[in-house]
Amino acid sequence: MNQKINPFEYSMSTIKSAFHSIAERIKDGSIFKIKPLVQDKKKELRYSKKSDFNEEIVEKYFEKKIDLNKNWKTYWRLPGNAGLEPLFTFDKSENVLAAKIMWPSPIIFGEENLSSIGYKDSVLLPLEVTPIDTSKPIKLEIQANIGLCEDVCIPVTLNVSYFATPGQNQENYESLGAILSEPIKSDDIGFQPPLCIIKNGELIMEFNEKNVKTGIENIELFVIEVGSSVFYVNSKKAYVFDDRITVSTKNSVETELPGVISRETIKTTIIGSNQSLEFVGCSG
Repeated sequence: MNQKINPFEYSMSTIKSAFHSIAERIKDGSIFKIKPLVQDKKKELRYSKKSDFNEEIVEKYFEKKIDLNKNWKTYWRLPGNAGLEPLFTFDKSENVLAAKIMWPSPIIFGEENLSSIGYKDSVLLPLEVTPIDTSKPIKLEIQANIGLCEDVCIPVTLNVSYFATPGQNQENYESLGAILSEPIKSDDIGFQPPLCIIKNGELIMEFNEKNVKTGIENIELFVIEVGSSVFYVNSKKAYVFDDRITVSTKNSVETELPGVISRETIKTTIIGSNQSLEFVGCSG
């Protein structure tokens, strides 16, 4: 007996399986042994979902692509010691309960103590939008204040409008690529949390070297978020001993820790040349 297959559910389950397969291969290191294949666009699976919003698709993805002139750059959500922090507001949007930007893994620019974090030439920023009423249209009104830089940085304000109705066809293939290039979540691939030691106004983080170097190549920067404070520690100031990578906030330009620290919310993003790895929380 032939069972009827929903193409949308089939394609989404395929993407889910592929994601978990990639995660497993990152975890065991076998991804670096896989030979690349040229994609055949004639064999792409395309789908459209023409139904009202429901609980399965309550979170809808949109995207904003920022195209820059050659060799120009813009900044990641945390711009580094020498960058301009981007600010996005959605206050004038309609039927929007929440909106979150999904930031692809960035690259590092500049010198050790004057580095910035961002994107070169172009970047696609997917938006995860949750509607208030899933049966009604969504109107997004976005104001983006960002820095565009070549030799000097220029503050720029962008105003973007987007309107979507229930049942509107959405084909977000570029968005999916950008979503999958977000920093890898350590919990998704079973990496153990780092050890954190807080003493004398200093936060020391210890990471399992095998985990980190399996997830990413050529570590360049550690970005440690402690409450509203952000510490940027160059990889040259980390040291490796007994299979542990140790990083201290004392080696950051910003060195003062907040008065109250919750270990569960400390977030560390380790940025490499090929990908980034994110840890939330630490033990100690």
